[in-house]
Amino acid sequence: MAERRGLAIPVCLLILVAGRAGALESEECGRVSEISGKVEIRHAAAPESEPPGELGLADRLRAGDGISVLSGGRLEWKMGQNTIITIGPGSRLQLEGVRNVADPDGVVMARLEFRLIEGEARIQVRLNRSRPEGVLARLPGAEFLLSRGDLALAASGGWRGVALEGGAELRLRPAASFRPLSAGLAADPAGEAELSPVELEAIRGRLPFSFELTRLALPPYPPGGDGGELDGP
Repeated sequence: MAERRGLAIPVCLLILVAGRAGALESEECGRVSEISGKVEIRHAAAPESEPPGELGLADRLRAGDGISVLSGGRLEWKMGQNTIITIGPGSRLQLEGVRNVADPDGVVMARLEFRLIEGEARIQVRLNRSRPEGVLARLPGAEFLLSRGDLALAASGGWRGVALEGGAELRLRPAASFRPLSAGLAADPAGEAELSPVELEAIRGRLPFSFELTRLALPPYPPGGDGGELDGP
């Protein structure tokens, strides 16, 4: 593993993060695409005295939902056309909704926002030129923004983010500026460090997406992409 680089080193900021955050666009945060084990959900309007419900395949997720993935469980959901999130066992998160964010050129991104309170998550966002999507994940002590790429997060006993592909952005305080986190780098309170291909692959194996598990069993078909407007991270 390479020597850590302190987070105080100045870097260039991505233009997109200078965008203007608009009002909450939608309370709809996506639909469950894969689930295993027991996953509990508590809706925002549910009284505290009421026990949480159990989340099921194809259920819709909404702003204010609190989700707990119990030991041995796993949750995956999709938002929009190009965003997928998987949550590992022993994780808790709070959904905040989907917000419109415009860059200086007026291009509007639909940005899913959630808080990872505990556990692990992995996010992948593909490029969509006409209707871009993104994810803002808030962890205890840091925030991560992903507009195109593959990002793994951990919020147990501190925080950690790993840019698996494409790169992401990071800030340590809500009022601070975002800074780039390049592909292959891990960031935590001690700084940044480059991970080996073996370490990156181990993270993917621990937090797989359902399409990755399918491709382990069957070759992808058709072999092409999803059209001229979309691409991978």
